[in-house]
Parts: sequence; C-alpha cells; structure tokens
Amino acid sequence: MPSNDLFAEGQSLVKRSKYRAALRVFKRTLKAAADEDERIESLMALADTARMTGDYNLAVDWYVGALEAMEQAADPDEVRAFDAMAGLALAKRAMGHWAAALAALAPAEAHYAETGDAEGMAFVTWAKAGTLRIKGDIPEAVKGFTLARKLFAKLNDPSGVGYSDCGIGGTSRVLGDYKRSMKHYEQANEAFRAMRDSFGTAYSHCGLGNAMRMEGRFEEAREQFLRATTIYQRISDIVSYSYTLWSLGKTHAMLGNLGLAEKFYKDARTNFRKTRDPRGVVYCRLGLAELTALASPGKASSTAAAGAERALQEAEAWEFGVEAAHARVLLGWLRDGVVDNAPYRALGLRLRYGSAPFNIP
Repeated sequence: MPSNDLFAEGQSLVKRSKYRAALRVFKRTLKAAADEDERIESLMALADTARMTGDYNLAVDWYVGALEAMEQAADPDEVRAFDAMAGLALAKRAMGHWAAALAALAPAEAHYAETGDAEGMAFVTWAKAGTLRIKGDIPEAVKGFTLARKLFAKLNDPSGVGYSDCGIGGTSRVLGDYKRSMKHYEQANEAFRAMRDSFGTAYSHCGLGNAMRMEGRFEEAREQFLRATTIYQRISDIVSYSYTLWSLGKTHAMLGNLGLAEKFYKDARTNFRKTRDPRGVVYCRLGLAELTALASPGKASSTAAAGAERALQEAEAWEFGVEAAHARVLLGWLRDGVVDNAPYRALGLRLRYGSAPFNIP
C-alpha cells in the first residue's frame, strides 16, 4: 500500500464522502506510484471512489486495470484480486448487468468461504443481495441482506450493519412490508448520523422518505427526500441523487402536483442517461407515462401506452423482474382500465393497487 501522506489524504477524503477531491488525489498517487504495488492500490482506490460517484464505466476500467496489473505482478495477491472482482461486480450491477455481477461475485464468495475470510463473506453476501434485488428476486434479496447484517454484527462493523439495514429496508419496501422497511431505515439513519457518514445518512434519509411515502405520509416523505438531495449534491453522488429525484416525482404525482412530478422525472431521466443506468430510465418512463394518462383522465392515451410499452420492453430486455411487473400493471390499466396485480404475486410481492396513480415502491 502506498505509504505516502498523499494516499492517506485521499483515504481521509473518502471517509468524509469528499469523493471528487479524493479522485484528484488518487490520480496523483497513481502518477507518482513508485512500484507495481502502489500502482495497484491507486487503481483500486480510483475504481472504488469512481463507483461511489456513479461513474461506473470509469470504475470498470480502473478495476480491470488493477486486475491486469495484479496478473502481471511478480507475487500476485489473491485476496486483493478477489476484492477487485467484487468491486467490479458492484459497478456492473449498477449498470444493469446483474447476471455478470452475480458471475463475478461467485468466485469471490467461494474464495472467502474457503479461506474463512469473515469480512469478505459479509461484504459479498451484502453485494449478492443487492444484485438479486436488481434481478427482481426480492424474497431472496431480503434473506441475503438479513444474513449480511448478522455477519457484520458479529464483526462489530456498525457501517456494514447500517448498509445492511438500508438493504433490508429497501427490499422490504419492494416486498410490501412497509413497517419492517421503516424500522430498518430508522436504525440505519441513527447509526449513520452517529458515525457522521454522509453517504449513509443521505441513503437512509431517502429510504425513510420512501417508507413514509408508501404509508401515505407524503409531506413527511418530501422533507426526507430534500434532506437526502442536499447531501447527495454536496458529495457529488449523481446516481443516488437521481433516484431521490424520481422519488420526489412520485411523491408529487401522489399529491396531484403533476407539473412538479414531470420536472423531477425528467431531471432524473437526464441523469440516468448520463450514468447509463437502464433501470433508472425505466422508472422514469413509467412515471412519465402515468402522468400523461393522469393529465387526461377518462381518455385513452396512445402516448401513455407507448411509453409504458417501451418501459416494459426495456425492463424485459435487461431482465429486471420488478420493473417489468410495474410496467405490466400500468399497461393493463392504460389499455383496459383494469388493475391486475398478478405480476406482483408471481414475484412473491405483496403489492396491491386499485387505481392510478400507482404508489410503486
């Protein structure tokens, strides 16, 4: 590991969620690397930090660069290689490639299990659970995050516990268990504020907002989202910020503020396109299609149906189970005026809707 003060400065910036500044520092340490080991550590630091800012393509490039450098090293560090593979999986997952992410996590999981690496197992269990959420296997994702929380608790790792709480909160919300969702986001928020973890605090505020939204507490939800966006903007996390914008759009749609909802959806969509997040784009297509129909109640809208159909096609192409279910339910209502919740039941979800707007999680 680089021993110079510059690398330590970069690590300190990451801990304070100052990711853009950290990237600048790690680029300097990469340029000044005295040997292959320092080069690898700088590449890993750059990849991890880029992933936190939503620059996934760049993160992938740096993870691959680190792995290539490890292969060429005179004395390859196997543990470091599996850590790089796990990081690469998270970047791939964020870009919608959940199958590739699962494939990348598999050898890391096997290695950690074989070597008894408790920290590695906790991390890969958490990462796998999040990947299953993208896939749409929500019941298994809930189980995975619950196991990860137990593993991090055994390690006395409050940060790991907090991020597992956020995972349980998010997947429980999608499952339809809003009470459990609220409980875990509250625990996470309290822990992250105590740790002064800016990203975690913002993440949990957004989660609390969504849990409140699902309970119909829209004004309270809006306040939580605004707290989250303030932090996300400060730490330059465009991806998380964009999902919060989408949540604000859905909240305003539920309140009948269709103009504001449209603005938030479109702003989020612009960002999702920049970061190449296909799942985020699907959510924005669904939201905008629904708004089009709500703006002309009682009238069949070919534009709205076309938007929902495109969302369904994209969700199916990426094999996003939950998002495809949302699209099918919306399309059924747009075409026939009937809400059929069967797509949710097929995934083991408890979501049930009677009419639009649909307060999807």
